[in-house]
Amino acid sequence: MDAFPTAPDWAHWTLAEASGTDSPTLVRPLGGQYAPTEKGNFYGVGSDLGPTGDWTSWKTSAPATAGKWQCVEFHLDATDNRVTVYFDGVPQPDLTVSTNQHGGTSAPFLFPAFDRLKLGWQLYQADPSPSSYDVRLDDIALSTRRTGGCGA
Repeated sequence: MDAFPTAPDWAHWTLAEASGTDSPTLVRPLGGQYAPTEKGNFYGVGSDLGPTGDWTSWKTSAPATAGKWQCVEFHLDATDNRVTVYFDGVPQPDLTVSTNQHGGTSAPFLFPAFDRLKLGWQLYQADPSPSSYDVRLDDIALSTRRTGGCGA
């Protein structure tokens, strides 16, 4: 990423979104939000259109840094609807969400039967600052287990 949004306040973005045809739930294992109260962008896991509502569980312990290559992994575990995130091979437990521990309503967070994965930049607010973004994705791997590409 060459930049992250600095306006509007609470600008919400994603880099990965998984979905399935059996449920409207969108699972966003890699995204984040601009938090004006913390004066920065922070990675978070999120969801939309499901029973838990529209949420991004961002954490100040996971700052999004522009202009830096970063190896990012996420694991989706349907046994407890768990999303686990790794940066440069290091687990990020603050970003982990699961069935009953997430950033939404009191309803359980439930995965759809995944059949789609979208990768790329999506910013949900109009008139952001900056007005455009360069995103580079490289060495994308999909597997049922960790590939070890980030030192795992």
